[in-house]
Amino acid sequence: MAVGTNQTMFCEKTTLAKIHQSQLDMMLPKVLLLNACGIASMVQVLNYFNKLDKSPEDLFLDFVEFGKYTRPLVNVIFPSLPGIKIPYAPVLNTMERGEVLEEVKAWSKLNSQRDNIKGRVSISVDLPTDITYLPTFSIKYGTDSRGMKSFLTSKGLDVSLYEYTEGGIEGDSLNHTIMRDVKRFVKTLQKFLSEGELIVVSLRKSAVPYLNSLAAEIYGSEAPELEDTHLVTLKQIEGKIYVVDPLVRDSREAIRCISPSHLLEGLTGDRFRSRFLVVKGHSHRTS
Repeated sequence: MAVGTNQTMFCEKTTLAKIHQSQLDMMLPKVLLLNACGIASMVQVLNYFNKLDKSPEDLFLDFVEFGKYTRPLVNVIFPSLPGIKIPYAPVLNTMERGEVLEEVKAWSKLNSQRDNIKGRVSISVDLPTDITYLPTFSIKYGTDSRGMKSFLTSKGLDVSLYEYTEGGIEGDSLNHTIMRDVKRFVKTLQKFLSEGELIVVSLRKSAVPYLNSLAAEIYGSEAPELEDTHLVTLKQIEGKIYVVDPLVRDSREAIRCISPSHLLEGLTGDRFRSRFLVVKGHSHRTS
């Protein structure tokens, strides 16, 4: 490999290490850290494009409040975040609202004990009056890519969202491009990677086998079950694809090379839906 190529790779990897944010280091209640990979990934993106002007914790709160909902919403208020309503999960209808409310009550009791939360965790049910539906973050499902796209766009970045789904109508929606052809979806991702764009992608557990260590590190032996996916940042450097993983604490270890076949398995596998964001800006950090 040429000296210039080595130097370029070193500089790019150094930049990725500098923008790295671990979800484990965010000063939030433990249960929120479990699904904070999307928040940490947004911190990394904003850091890369010199757009990060707040702490990760304040960015998280801004992102939560950025959401818009047209359905009943069951919220949780933590003692350490007074006045901030964190959605537990969007609710489809009035009948489901009662079911979700019972679920969140049981969840609250369990996590208050497991997290050793000091103070009372409050639960509320809201009936939003928003005209548009833009989910951002929920305790049950984590970060929503649609909310990420709009939030990062509001920060002055050019963001595109691509989704592969087995059902539905293929084409451009108001917020993203939907594809039913998985080969086309993968080729689109590969094209953007080869062009050196910064990507945020949702990967299956099989692509990040160390994912189960997250819950264990936070909770120890009483670790809860994690969601099946994990959001990471991708960047291709000199033909190699690198993951900037918010799960890892040490920034030097967080930059990992992933093979194309491993990435493909993480993208699709037995899933019927997958998404990735392409983020562009006028300038970005250098090492």
